[in-house]
Amino acid sequence: MKTINYVLSGLGGQGILFMTKVFAAAALEKGYNVLGAETHGMAQRGGSVVSHLRVGEARSSLVRAGAADFLISMDESEAYRYLPYLKKAGPYLPMPLPNPFRINGWRPI
Repeated sequence: MKTINYVLSGLGGQGILFMTKVFAAAALEKGYNVLGAETHGMAQRGGSVVSHLRVGEARSSLVRAGAADFLISMDESEAYRYLPYLKKAGPYLPMPLPNPFRINGWRPI
């Protein structure tokens, strides 16, 4: 099987590590090999969190720059930070929080 590479990013408290574990558990349940790595140094203070997940026949747990098949980010700025990991023309799923000033016609004063 071809290796599928995921990079998941966000800020502390957004569930990046939990989401990675869910993806890994689903792949393991289907019988695929899984390798992963995570970085969460300042996560408790809302800092950057990134997780690499490789499903298939991988030899290393880290996804190289330009090799991720998918980039999933829970924060727009973190999506831009990890965009170099994504393959050319690869799909990325940014999930920024809505701007509270643009909801229901609200505008900053």
